[in-house]
Amino acid sequence: MYTITMNTDVVELKTINEVGLPLDPETFSRVILDFLGRKENLSYKSHDNFIINLEDISQFNHILNSKISYQKNIILEHFSINFGYSDGTFREINGSEALSKFLETRSIDTTSINLNWKIIIKFDHSPTIETQEIDLLFISSIEKKINDEDFSYIELSINHTNQSWALDILSAFKDKINEIAIKPSILKEKYNKITDNLFFATIVPMFFIVLGLGLTIPVAQNETQRLRQDLVQYNLKQNYKDDLSKVVGLLNITTLERSELKELGTKNKEIEKIIEKNQKNVALHLTLIVLLFIIPFVVRKYIKYSINYFNHKSFILVNNYSQRKLQKYKDDKSKITYIGFTVFVTSITFSILASVIFKVLDALVF
Repeated sequence: MYTITMNTDVVELKTINEVGLPLDPETFSRVILDFLGRKENLSYKSHDNFIINLEDISQFNHILNSKISYQKNIILEHFSINFGYSDGTFREINGSEALSKFLETRSIDTTSINLNWKIIIKFDHSPTIETQEIDLLFISSIEKKINDEDFSYIELSINHTNQSWALDILSAFKDKINEIAIKPSILKEKYNKITDNLFFATIVPMFFIVLGLGLTIPVAQNETQRLRQDLVQYNLKQNYKDDLSKVVGLLNITTLERSELKELGTKNKEIEKIIEKNQKNVALHLTLIVLLFIIPFVVRKYIKYSINYFNHKSFILVNNYSQRKLQKYKDDKSKITYIGFTVFVTSITFSILASVIFKVLDALVF
């Protein structure tokens, strides 16, 4: 043990035996910096989901110890593991032995693991002893979502004084990270690529707006024309005293506004039925157009559902509770449910499209 006494011009290091070593502030700063090292940071971050257990944690520690065993003048000074839980509590253990005896008895989700190593080393071409620090973080907040996606990531940070040494550690750890990582499905990659495209995000809404307007206006005009034609047919079937009365009746029917026709319908039950039938057709056509607008949202929801089905959530398995939760998650992914939902969405989508196409063709033919 030693104490440090600082004056304006002199810093004195004094041991427990009262042996003092006076140093000027510049020399003292150099001694501290040489030990701590003039550090740089090398980091890596993965947003892939993952499944990690206690054995994987031990393997990360084993990887580092294997690297250290081939080097001289190096000491693993500190190794700690910090577990974060869904209730906001944290539990820290220190050393490989504590890890081998670790037991979590609570029925609770583990949302994070932080592995930390501190290493003291003297590199061959360095005159001083330096410290290196490695921090490996796993985040798996199962219930938390960002942009409707699970919030999970892996982050590796290496504070070092020797880049080649840090790159060697990074490479070894990345290999192990790739083993436990779950790569996103091709569907998710393509979906993200499309939705991130500004051109796609602009053109698709504009297309459906133009399509909706292009269908709504002709439908309204077509149904008005169809109504008048039905009324003309009704008028021709009536028994008039002479042709002049029939012509007058036709002119009257074809020149009335829709509001006037409704008023006429209150006096004539046959005309009222014709108008009601026409109104039902208009409502049906407009409903189909609205459903056509809904299709993109239905398809998007289905794609999201498919992405979640083919992807896998992150899990940190450190107790029996998390093991059971993982098994339940796998069991809940029913192929029958997915196929049934796929058939349902496909049927509804194609039915709406077919109905809209039929109505458009019917209007064109008419």
